[in-house]
Amino acid sequence: MKSFVLRKMLFLFLLILVLACSLENPYKSNRIPVSSMKNHEVSNHFAIFLVKREQTGNAINIKIEDLQLETQPVLTDKDLKIYKWKDHSLELRKDFDLSGLLDYVPLSGLPFVVVANDERVYLGAFWTPISSQTAPIPSVMVLPMSPQNTIHIIAGYPDKTTNSQSDPRSDQLIYDALKSVGKLKE
Repeated sequence: MKSFVLRKMLFLFLLILVLACSLENPYKSNRIPVSSMKNHEVSNHFAIFLVKREQTGNAINIKIEDLQLETQPVLTDKDLKIYKWKDHSLELRKDFDLSGLLDYVPLSGLPFVVVANDERVYLGAFWTPISSQTAPIPSVMVLPMSPQNTIHIIAGYPDKTTNSQSDPRSDQLIYDALKSVGKLKE
């Protein structure tokens, strides 16, 4: 009787192990890293790229130019209807679904880099409302989209953690890039 129970437990353990190994890792990516953003024509004047293989806490401690980015951005100026500069809210196309592009947002956030005219400007993170962790960087709360399909890049989560003089969201490169494509609302 004991050996039957042990075999059954071993079988269940192996089954769970096989199933766990077959699940897709949320940090795994099939995308190729951006090789060089300065050696080609500007393809997107404004874009948000996910950081590859780094958790938010680690990404904060790495120079922005040393972060590996995914090849394809999750959001570009082509997905924007309007960027409201005063509160850094982005009104997106009706058919755009940011939450559908983000398979998994861990409790520690999903780091991203905002790029303007192919220049890396600042590090931010997508955040989930169920997280009790704080983010000292600009953050986007990932919630089901509102009827207006608007997201907000807040100064930090849960509260403002940057001062207005050093707020990276107000960088002139971003302002100029959005203005050049007619997406800026002051």
